[in-house]
Amino acid sequence: MRADARANRTAIVDAARRLYSERGPEIPFSAVAEEAGVGVGTLYRHFPTQQDLVIGIVEWLRDEIHTVCERWRPRMETDPADAWPRFVADMVGMRVAAFMPRLIEGIDVLELVPTLKDTRRGALIEIEHILGIAQDAGLVDPSVSAEEFQMGLAVVSRPLPAATKVLVPDVGDWLVDVFVRGLRPR
Repeated sequence: MRADARANRTAIVDAARRLYSERGPEIPFSAVAEEAGVGVGTLYRHFPTQQDLVIGIVEWLRDEIHTVCERWRPRMETDPADAWPRFVADMVGMRVAAFMPRLIEGIDVLELVPTLKDTRRGALIEIEHILGIAQDAGLVDPSVSAEEFQMGLAVVSRPLPAATKVLVPDVGDWLVDVFVRGLRPR
């Protein structure tokens, strides 16, 4: 793929993630194209349907998880107690919980399940390796699977209502911390 085409694809995926997290799946392709700074034709060349766009975002997520895991693997191998909470913070920083639930609301998920599972599997393999290091270091119970870790983290890091942030400003960080402490061996 040409460099300009790759840049357009990246801009489209980034725009779609932002818009889906803010307004849900009812966003028209024209709004995604405008947010990405590309023409609608360019968007349709990369993603002919909303399902294709969802797959593109899931592929971005897989690649981003791979990058985060690669970044933290050396530190996890040398100092897991220090690296583990930082790895978790990087995972939370992807803001998956802000856009994924809203992203799949507007599509036929059952039709995409095989593709999503295959793409997600690549990310889970990366997480399994980091999780295994944390388990060997006694930071995570050996019974915790990569799927449970990823789903649990997504649930506790979902965006909170604005009023919650005003009443208890650091509650989001606290929820993630409670989740991580709850993963420890009993």
